[in-house]
Amino acid sequence: MDYFQGIVESFIRSDPAMFVHGEFLIDLDATEKEPNGKALKGRHWYCDVAAMNMRERTLFLGEVTFSKTLQALTKRLGMWAQVWPELRAALSQSAAIRPDWEIVPWVFIPADCHDLLKRRLVA
Repeated sequence: MDYFQGIVESFIRSDPAMFVHGEFLIDLDATEKEPNGKALKGRHWYCDVAAMNMRERTLFLGEVTFSKTLQALTKRLGMWAQVWPELRAALSQSAAIRPDWEIVPWVFIPADCHDLLKRRLVA
């Protein structure tokens, strides 16, 4: 965990309705592994910080970056979008997220990168 990820986790934990899990594994193929025992490439991610809001019945998938290009972040969000139904199903099974809960990506980026992220997400 890097310094900024720790700050984000502390910020989220300030709400007592939040349960926070850093470096949260999202594995679309929990039962299928590579011959070496590792998760299948391109089918799993470590989310920087997952936060369950018990009050709002929402799981936030938090990503933290200080990259000015946002390339890795937009790639990850795009990959999640492509497999969203599978991602929801995997979280339902591994983390017991009920079907009526919302699952929402939550990004923490430099303020001067907000417009860039909006443009990239529209494209």
